[in-house]
Amino acid sequence: MWLRSSALVVCLRDRVAPLLHGRYTDAVGRRLFTAAAHLSRLAGWTAFDRGHHAAAQRHYVQALRLARAAGDVAFGGYTLACAALQATLRGWHDHAIDMCQGAYERAKHQAPARVLAFTALIEARAHARAGDRRAAAHALSTSERLLGQAERQQGVEPDWIDFYSPARMAADAVEIHRDLHLPAA
Repeated sequence: MWLRSSALVVCLRDRVAPLLHGRYTDAVGRRLFTAAAHLSRLAGWTAFDRGHHAAAQRHYVQALRLARAAGDVAFGGYTLACAALQATLRGWHDHAIDMCQGAYERAKHQAPARVLAFTALIEARAHARAGDRRAAAHALSTSERLLGQAERQQGVEPDWIDFYSPARMAADAVEIHRDLHLPAA
């Protein structure tokens, strides 16, 4: 099946990739690689939404590499959590759990609380899809605790994670409890 490249993918290939091979200071390079990581993650999310799972995985892996090159551990953890959500929704619960736990461990001393909270939320979703009530409850509780901490420490987080709010957590908690067959919760 032939797939037309999105404008975002064309931009990454034709505009961003050549810039990455240019000459610049370390500070400019970190910002450039971070921006490229953000675009690659977005391309992954877009492909995921369109059902192009192999392409989504390639973009997520590229985003992880770019985040690593930029030294952006927090964004790398967030990207891995996004890839884990894709794995969860495709039925690869064990892989998703491993990705979330790896992202959390790698980023726990460097990432803002809200990023860690989102990672724990995606782990809770994976545990719920796998039918592990206890692990799902623990991960959801961790997410809630970290999100509360983040709400008290506003201003120290990147704007790309501000979507993860108590309302978003509540919406995902409903899906977690649905997957666990706990409608009363």
